[in-house]
Amino acid sequence: MRSIRIDPYAFDNPASEASLLIDLSRPSEFPHPDVKAFVGAVVSAAAASSLHDSIPFYRISQREKVSEYLKCFASMDLPVHA
Repeated sequence: MRSIRIDPYAFDNPASEASLLIDLSRPSEFPHPDVKAFVGAVVSAAAASSLHDSIPFYRISQREKVSEYLKCFASMDLPVHA
């Protein structure tokens, strides 16, 4: 797993106190075989157990901003149909 932490000074308005936490992992047998295991490791077991079914990325309302941040801070080009 790779974790990226971005402080407020990386954003246009540092006074906004915005920050960004990006945790990345690819499916594998260990330690994160699926999304629920990943969320359990990164957030909490309670958060993992309350996950709903995944939805396609193109249905996320802020997908443009998410794609922009992933490209800028994690060097990832995320396709619309991820």
